[in-house]
Amino acid sequence: EGKAGDIDGGVGLMGGLDIKGFVLPFVKKLGEDYVRAIESEKEKIQNLKGDIENVESSKEQLADDIAALKEKIEAIQEECNNTQQELESQISSKRRQIQLLESKISSLDNPEDADSTIQKYNRRYEELL
Repeated sequence: EGKAGDIDGGVGLMGGLDIKGFVLPFVKKLGEDYVRAIESEKEKIQNLKGDIENVESSKEQLADDIAALKEKIEAIQEECNNTQQELESQISSKRRQIQLLESKISSLDNPEDADSTIQKYNRRYEELL
């Protein structure tokens, strides 16, 4: 009973504060609250780490998507340039044909040139026969 009496006697020395009945349970509850708070913060940190990993993954995917889009744009630009060159070539060819037709029309408008043109076509006709 000496030790139990010492604890009870200590209550008197502590200004009537009940260590066993009040202080120890209070400290124990504070410790448990602290452990729960630490666990909650650890969980938050893990969630944040997961979020960071997701962002990093998304960033890498976006970089890959951007690179693929750049390649597509370059390919389309090259195709566009090739098509433009082809069309310009066709336009140039058509302009030459128009010039030839205009030349033929103007020669047909001139009676002397018309006679020579008729003779030329007659010669070609005879050669083909």
